[in-house]
Amino acid sequence: MPRRRPDRPAPEPNHAVTLAAESARIAAETGSARHRKELDALRAGMGKWKNDKIGAQFEQALRPITA
Repeated sequence: MPRRRPDRPAPEPNHAVTLAAESARIAAETGSARHRKELDALRAGMGKWKNDKIGAQFEQALRPITA
């Protein structure tokens, strides 16, 4: 599966939130630098929704690695 470029918005933000929550949980439990790097790229891609409700949900999904 080709990797999405971080400078392009995620096509399905709700799905991105779901995946981010699971990845953040795994990153917090394992200390995975790879998961954190991917989440940083996803955060950049979600910038389009930063000020929307879905943006707040995305940031909440990242709480396991930002708290």
